Amino acid sequence: MMVALDADARSDARHRSLDLPVATVLGLLALAVVLAPLFFVLVPPLTDYANHLARMDIIAHLGQEPLLQRFYAIDWQVIPNLAMDLVTPPMVKVVGVFIAGKLFIAAIIVSIVTGTWALHRALHRAEHGPGGANALLAMAFMYNGIFLLGFTNFLFGIGLALWGTAIRLSLRRRSHLQRLAASTATVLVLFVCHLFAVGLYGMAIFCLEAPGLLRRPWRQALRHLGLMGLPFLVVLPLLAASPTMGLADQMVWSWVGKGEGLRFLVTTFHENWEVPLGLAGLGVVAALLATRRMHLHAAGWMLLATGAVTYVAMPTILFGSAYADERLPVALLFLGLGFVRFDFRSRLGRMTALAAILAIIVARSVVMVGDWLPLSQVYKDMRASMAAVEPGSTILVAEATVPTGDVNFNAAFSHAPCLAIIDRQSLVSTAFSVAGKQILTVKPAYTERVDREDGDPPSTGEMVKAVTNPLPAGTYFWQDWQRDYDYVIVLNTEAGHRELTGLADLVHEGKGFQLYRVLHDAMPAPAP
Repeated sequence: MMVALDADARSDARHRSLDLPVATVLGLLALAVVLAPLFFVLVPPLTDYANHLARMDIIAHLGQEPLLQRFYAIDWQVIPNLAMDLVTPPMVKVVGVFIAGKLFIAAIIVSIVTGTWALHRALHRAEHGPGGANALLAMAFMYNGIFLLGFTNFLFGIGLALWGTAIRLSLRRRSHLQRLAASTATVLVLFVCHLFAVGLYGMAIFCLEAPGLLRRPWRQALRHLGLMGLPFLVVLPLLAASPTMGLADQMVWSWVGKGEGLRFLVTTFHENWEVPLGLAGLGVVAALLATRRMHLHAAGWMLLATGAVTYVAMPTILFGSAYADERLPVALLFLGLGFVRFDFRSRLGRMTALAAILAIIVARSVVMVGDWLPLSQVYKDMRASMAAVEPGSTILVAEATVPTGDVNFNAAFSHAPCLAIIDRQSLVSTAFSVAGKQILTVKPAYTERVDREDGDPPSTGEMVKAVTNPLPAGTYFWQDWQRDYDYVIVLNTEAGHRELTGLADLVHEGKGFQLYRVLHDAMPAPAP
């Protein structure tokens, strides 16, 4: 298992390594520490997570909930973004949506950690031990910026791509047919999880095979390259049949996110902590490399070079999805850790390195708990406010004209209104229902009341102007909000500042949000 700590497998390795039972306990404890923050809160405050969770509840309960059937439908299509949609709803029916969601997040963490270990084991075990320190480093970087954005399918795809690469390596002495079958199956599974995972797997296989290709005669190299790429051809008909291709023109390249993608390696909610903790983690890696206690496989150097070129060339928005390029550094980090081997020359050196990694794991998990607990109270307050919402209502999500509060807090809370789908079977304007991205659709009678472009919510100032100065039909989905919605949830608010007075009655005010009941056909009070 991944928890067996690294030991040199040469003749003197026996007295340098920890006993297996001790190593196993240590690794399991470290994994428990990483998983612990999930179980301090009901809803982990990851940016997109509450929206995904609401979709899981719809998929699981749509057949039994007439109010949900009024608004929503599930259109199963070939979309390369379905991991959570396939895995979680069956669990929802057994343990409930909140536990099922956290179990899926736990599966993400376990798949990445064990995938890092499995890749190292397949690449290095014969000469350099089982790779537990690699898994510990993966745990140290688990709470990164991409994780906190709640990109669940993408992250699950990383874990499976790591396992797929390890399986491909373990079959390197088998026949071409066996390797072809295994890679084809891996590509199909990864396509279902997330399209990005297919690309990551392809990059890993190319970097592993490239050194050998350069040593072959060119005809043989081309033949081998063709066999290596053959499994990826199944992606072409799948994409052709996918509505995701309708988003192919939504592509934007920008330098702006390139630095942000690197910062995502060490991001936490608390900016005062993220830099020192991240630098400490990178410092441990740099120290191990400088002292030649850590070595990167030749394929790892190839991965860094290929990844750097890909990162620069990759669009920021791809197939309509934001953060496309900014996801790559995190994916390359976990993949690169699988290509690393350790050469600890003394028990003291090994224990010092492992202690440093474990200290970072504990510190980052403690910081996460400290950040998540206050956010959890706001989520609880939001759910409590839903008691005033009539089941089966329509809800518009808006923002204050001048948003207040911490940027990280606002991001973590931005999709919390989607809990009304779970608790009150409501239509929420920000529910993810973009064609080609999700299988969730909104019934024709209500499609004009939701954001079908993943845009920003309207501001309360814009809403007031739309009442006093009606907009041309079709300008914004929310423009007739007094007619189309029963309630408005305003985010990023300041206590006591109420911009919708006269147009809606304040029902509840919490930290950073306000819940209003819409007064249909009311006009704003004249300015004094």
